[in-house]
Amino acid sequence: RYGIVGLHTCGDLAPVLIRMFINDSKAVMLHSVGCCYMKVQQHFPMSTFVKSIQTRWRFNYTNAELACHAIEMYRDRLRTGEQDKLKVHCYRAVLEKILVTRDKDLRHTILKSVAKAHQMSFKDYAIKATSNLKTEFASSDFDTPEVRKELDSCWEVVVYYTIRLALAPLLETVILLDRCVALHEGGHHNLLLPLFDPLLSPRNQILFAVKK
Repeated sequence: RYGIVGLHTCGDLAPVLIRMFINDSKAVMLHSVGCCYMKVQQHFPMSTFVKSIQTRWRFNYTNAELACHAIEMYRDRLRTGEQDKLKVHCYRAVLEKILVTRDKDLRHTILKSVAKAHQMSFKDYAIKATSNLKTEFASSDFDTPEVRKELDSCWEVVVYYTIRLALAPLLETVILLDRCVALHEGGHHNLLLPLFDPLLSPRNQILFAVKK
């Protein structure tokens, strides 16, 4: 007999481990912490119940990516006067528009992480963030009148992002409860527990299951 432990199981790995637990009689314990929901390609919904629900809502990259965000960290930055750190969301939105205008295949592409981006100009941030791409950009691409105009609307992006982020816990709950229901349908007791402070890691929900 054995147990399955998955910490920060990216994308489809979490549901694959859950299926392994359900289907293998020798697997008697499961600890699963999911992450990177936007990388789930084949395993949502998992449960028959959720599959049977008639709704216009569809699981896609946008809402799955949103489910990964931590509203608690964002809330604390607004409360403690660290709003300046939030302008990176405006930077990323403007950069996304530049990328897609150049090449539609660059939509939602993975960019290089940039430390302390809020202390940089947009041009410096964009140069560093795109340094891992094969597509080449000139520094002047990031400092045009149109770009400067969009950056002037930075706080409109922050307001929009704040409203949008309020849905993040709901979306993550839909994904995780679908996994709980799939386990329940398989006859397995399970619990979904907040294991630690989400400020330490936004992925703080652990799915725990055992077999009789």
